[in-house]
Amino acid sequence: MPEWYDVLPERDTSLSSHWHTEEFPEELRAWCTAVVGPVREMRQQKLRGRATVWRVETDAGVWFAKQNCPGQRVELPTSSRSGDTSRRRGWAPWTRTHR
Repeated sequence: MPEWYDVLPERDTSLSSHWHTEEFPEELRAWCTAVVGPVREMRQQKLRGRATVWRVETDAGVWFAKQNCPGQRVELPTSSRSGDTSRRRGWAPWTRTHR
């Protein structure tokens, strides 16, 4: 196995299983409201085993909120090294951990 494979976290489905609950959209709406303002409309764009992406419409425009599973933590350090322009592109990264 490649060296990087040994340092991957153990599989954690606590988030991906939560994405199917009735509570998740309301939790996401509350978080989005706090970050980008009152939400007019929300809809799920993608649902994969490793991440979910939602389109969020506000009076200020359209945003996208993405939540990754813990195994995808590599995206945050990668984006910060590449001069993360996510805020300018309409991405509102969700970094809150679900318990």
